[in-house]
Amino acid sequence: MKQAKKQSRLSFLLLIVAILSRFLPHPPNFTAVGASALYSGKYIRGPWAYFVPIVAMLISDLFLGLHTTMPFVYGSFIVSIVLGRTLIKRKGWLNTGQTTVIGSIIFYLVTNFGVWLTTPLYPHTLAGLAQCYLLALPFFAWTLLGDITFVALFFTITEFARQEEPFLRAKKAIKKNYLSYIKRSLMSQAAINVTDETFGAEVLQAEKPVLVDFWASWCGPCQMLKPVVEKIAEEMKGKIKVALVEVDHNPISAAKYNVMSVPTLLIVENGQVKNQIIGAQSEKDLKEKINEAIK
Repeated sequence: MKQAKKQSRLSFLLLIVAILSRFLPHPPNFTAVGASALYSGKYIRGPWAYFVPIVAMLISDLFLGLHTTMPFVYGSFIVSIVLGRTLIKRKGWLNTGQTTVIGSIIFYLVTNFGVWLTTPLYPHTLAGLAQCYLLALPFFAWTLLGDITFVALFFTITEFARQEEPFLRAKKAIKKNYLSYIKRSLMSQAAINVTDETFGAEVLQAEKPVLVDFWASWCGPCQMLKPVVEKIAEEMKGKIKVALVEVDHNPISAAKYNVMSVPTLLIVENGQVKNQIIGAQSEKDLKEKINEAIK
């Protein structure tokens, strides 16, 4: 909802800029009017897509002057809005470019037909109509250039603004995952890796009870149990010590305690095994067994 409101404000702002471009010095027909019609068709929702740009055009015409060809200008303007609506589903810059050119051609054909029909500038014959279209070609070139320029500008600004919010969400997600990674790393430091050589000193001679986790890198249940063991190591670090023994690299310790499958957990106190737990455990169950063994 917040993103939609932000985009609506941007859309109305760009439309105002487009209409104001009619008041600034510019080559003939080089304005953002045609682009604003395509833009409103694509980016403004519901009937506002027609109402807002047409009213804005009308207000500017009240200052610039009314003329007999206005029905043709506004008619082609509405057609361009309809063309803009087709771009909602027909995405991509190629489709946008094709639609822009079509809108410019329709504006050229419709408005110059209006000039031929409603003014005394040309004879009301086919030759007069042809002459009207021929003499209007330089103006058409400026119209086409203006439409392409401002469509590219307005659409790029809007699409960039649309990408900003997903970018911020992605940034937050990356930050969250990074902090989670740091937290897990700190938690894993509470558990120590023990080898056959250090088992006696770290486990059997430990001053506190020790939870020994015999595990293997290829063992799925071991990987499931790992975060549970790391969390317990962090939460109970003042009460127990947690030692990790990788069985493939430390077969002597595993054989000494008859570890036939992994994960296998031992609760050792004063060099004596108080409990042996085989298989993955929930955090609640494992804590209960630890507390029961060392009470």
